Amino acid sequence: SLFFMTASFTVAKTGRDGLYFHGDGIADLPLAYMGISVLSLPVALATLSLMKRLGSRRARLALPLATACVLVVFAIVGRPGGGVPMTSFFMLVPLAYSVLFSLAWLLGADLLDHRTAGDRAKFYSRTGAASLAGGVAGALVARFLASPVDPNVLLAVAAGSLIVAVLVMAVA
Repeated sequence: SLFFMTASFTVAKTGRDGLYFHGDGIADLPLAYMGISVLSLPVALATLSLMKRLGSRRARLALPLATACVLVVFAIVGRPGGGVPMTSFFMLVPLAYSVLFSLAWLLGADLLDHRTAGDRAKFYSRTGAASLAGGVAGALVARFLASPVDPNVLLAVAAGSLIVAVLVMAVA
């Protein structure tokens, strides 16, 4: 799951950056980074609240699906440059994926609850390697698609990869 999620994040960042910096978005960049910093804690608290309300298993599926839907919406309506909608989207990508990564790693803890320390160490090393490989795969996909397609297409590809990650989590 982390392989597909990390690939999705890498492709989504590339598409987001391609849209944002292809115009006047760079002028809004300091505001975007301040927004990410300020919103990190409220997003984490909102996630914990949602996990209490839905349960960790449902939240683990609902949040990535909601993020995939947002990626699809921005794949359709996203326009080059900055402004409120695009700056909000710029901030949303790292904020959302930070939550998604934590939920995916917590799945490992749930799956290994009654396993030995050795089993957990093997699992986490493989999971970390899969996450790193997903970053490389996402970078390769973004590299090969960046020139021939619009950045919006990269957002759609990222949404598709995120949906695959959700399917893997659902099976787990």
